[in-house]
This record gives sequence, C-alpha cells and structure tokens, in this order.
Amino acid sequence: MSVCVLGPADGVDRWAIRSAAAAAAAGSATTQIDVGDARPIDESDTATARAADVRVVLASSVVGALLIATIFDLPRAQPCRRIAVIAADGSEAHALFGIADMLIFSTAAFAAMLGVAEIADDVAALLPVQALLTRPNQAAVVRFGAGGAVAVWADRTLAVSGPDVGEDDGAMARFGGTIAAAVDQGIGPERALEMALAAAAPLRLAMIAP
Repeated sequence: MSVCVLGPADGVDRWAIRSAAAAAAAGSATTQIDVGDARPIDESDTATARAADVRVVLASSVVGALLIATIFDLPRAQPCRRIAVIAADGSEAHALFGIADMLIFSTAAFAAMLGVAEIADDVAALLPVQALLTRPNQAAVVRFGAGGAVAVWADRTLAVSGPDVGEDDGAMARFGGTIAAAVDQGIGPERALEMALAAAAPLRLAMIAP
C-alpha cells in the first residue's frame, strides 16, 4: 500500500513535500512525482505511478488537468483512487471532475469554482456540486476555514465538525495528504475526515512538515 503524490515540490507551501509528509505521518508509504512549471512527465514518472503497491494517486490542480490526466489515465492507475486537491483559485476543477475519483477543496477554492465571492460553512452551500459527481462513488470534500469538513457524494453527504484552528500555507496539503493515506489504508470516510482535520491544524506543522 502506498500513496503517489503528483505536484510541485517548490513554491510557497511546498505542496508535494507537505502532502507526502502528511500521508507518511498517517501511516502510508509514499512516492513523489515533483512537477515544476515547465517540466513534462517522463518515463520515470509514469513508472513511479505504475508501481504495484500504489493504491492512491494524489495530485495538485496547479500542475494542470492535462498533465494530471497523463498519470490518472495510465492503465495501472485505473484501479487506484485518484484524488485531486484544487487550488485556491478553483482552477482546473471542472476539467478534473471528469478524471478524478475525489476532489478536495478549501472553501475559497469551492467558491471560486462556483464563481461566487464566498460560500457559507454549511452542507446546503455544497449541494450544487452533486450534479457534477457522475463517476461511480465520486466525492467532493470541502474543508471549512472555521473548522470541520464535509464530504459530498451524488446521493449523500457527511459532515464532521472540528475546532476553529485558523489557517496556514500548508494546511490544505496536510489535509489532502492525510485523506489520501486514509483511503490507501481503507479507513472509513468519517474517521478519514477527523484525521485530516487534526493534521491540518497549524499546531501539527512542526510534527509532519520538513
């Protein structure tokens, strides 16, 4: 069992590094495909994603839907759970609904995808996304800035409360990395969200981020 992380290793929040560190802290083995602004996917990258023990592929939308599709569409990746973490500007979200099994949003990213200034921290505000969830067991997960998170499927929702712990640059990377590890290990949705909310808290930063 392992998580393969696809995204930028540099930049302000070092997304790939923090996501992989969070997945490892949650108990999963990890590999990384570090993608910069201009680096194409090569044979070594596809070999990494094709490794027999990879059960989850986690990607950041900042690298673009076309590049993500290169990895998500590999025959070996088809049985994997393919998860995309959407950037704060909501970029690529609509394209990724067609290829990802799970999409993870902050409230800012979700609002940007909908084209609105902000959304309320409640389940009702997220229900419009159900019309976009057309793949089998596809889910959207939104982490609220004021604490808590909601998972939405086409036919149901799950809300998990959490403390209002504030925000920092690596919070969404840790949140997504922990969810990926929980999926990798077969942990149920409610416990996965609880783990991810705890990992996203700034007090965890020194424990799991290099």
